[in-house]
Amino acid sequence: MGIKFNLHTFETERNFDYLTISSDGRQLARLSGAYSNRTYISSENSVIIRFTSDRSVTKSGFNLTFVEYMAVVTTASSCGFNAVATSTSQPITSPGYPNNYPNNADCTWTITASDGMRVQLNLIRFVTESSYDYLTISSDGTQLARNSGIYSNRIYTSIGNILTLRFTSDRSVTRTGFNATFVVCHDKWVIIILIMYCRSLSHNNTRINNTSIILWI
Repeated sequence: MGIKFNLHTFETERNFDYLTISSDGRQLARLSGAYSNRTYISSENSVIIRFTSDRSVTKSGFNLTFVEYMAVVTTASSCGFNAVATSTSQPITSPGYPNNYPNNADCTWTITASDGMRVQLNLIRFVTESSYDYLTISSDGTQLARNSGIYSNRIYTSIGNILTLRFTSDRSVTRTGFNATFVVCHDKWVIIILIMYCRSLSHNNTRINNTSIILWI
């Protein structure tokens, strides 16, 4: 069994006060500054959390919760699934994680949110054979990412209400793969209001008055 941490709020003096999360000699995160709603997962059954501050300037600190966590393990012949994103974070991993994924894997996950909502994927840890084994993330016919190599703590948000992941490996050399979570998030209507105040101009009998422009994106 592992441990999942939900970091709800975090605020420290940037570059001076730190929260470090580590497990089995590996650093999962070293945070400083301001963050919110981040998730970290350890595949081990013990985790060390260390908070340090310097001798000046303090902030509100952090608030987190943790629960026991069991990774979803799949095989090359039966990997991938269809799922509905909710407000509760759900796990998604490469086949066999935290052990190495198999050769010749070809897995597809389709995650759907309610109409008017989006899917947010938090790619916590990612390790594959660079340039040979890939995780492709797409939405509404648009490729959001094609990852290969080593990454951590990347966030992807669907364009519409469906997010598709496809993981493929070649016939040689495997790594631990990836560990991620997904949740539903609100669609964002961005309203940009641009108000231009100009002096009334007169040129060739043309007069320009104060103008207000509202753009809906």
